[in-house]
Amino acid sequence: MKLLAEMFGVVPGYSAQLENAGVLTILDLARARDLENLSRTSSVPIDLLGQWQERAVLELANLSRRRRWVGILVVVMIGLFLAIAAWSYASLRTKADTTNSPSSALLSWKASRSPDVVGYSIYRSQVSGGPYQRIAIGVKGNSYVDHDVRAGQTYYYAVLAIDKRGLASIYSSEIPFTIPAHP
Repeated sequence: MKLLAEMFGVVPGYSAQLENAGVLTILDLARARDLENLSRTSSVPIDLLGQWQERAVLELANLSRRRRWVGILVVVMIGLFLAIAAWSYASLRTKADTTNSPSSALLSWKASRSPDVVGYSIYRSQVSGGPYQRIAIGVKGNSYVDHDVRAGQTYYYAVLAIDKRGLASIYSSEIPFTIPAHP
């Protein structure tokens, strides 16, 4: 009943009497159905019990409302996080081009629209679906030339956006790239 004494200014003597009558929490007080009987068993005046019960009901309603808002806020934050992740992912569409040199792979992608993105990491695998190895980190702009390739070999590339906190997006769509064989 300490909470009742602190919240409602209940006199400590009354607090002990309510405890003896089985009212241990604000919830117990809010749920009390027979205030006349509670007044008789606790020797607390019925008018005070009525006032305290009204305050207890209001306090519990406010607590419930606060919990509901916290729940809504959590759902909104999760939705926002997923939307940002999807936004970053959707904007990373890679393409490969061999027009400059048959012994290199020119990769380019649509830059992320997220203002927090500060660079990109480039990943490559010789097997579709990975595992990928990072071949470049902190790439500025939206293109990269991979010179460490062999003629006739197929590589699979993916790009990650990195934000200013160091967090990475999910992999972009994988792009297969076959280096032409030398004539």
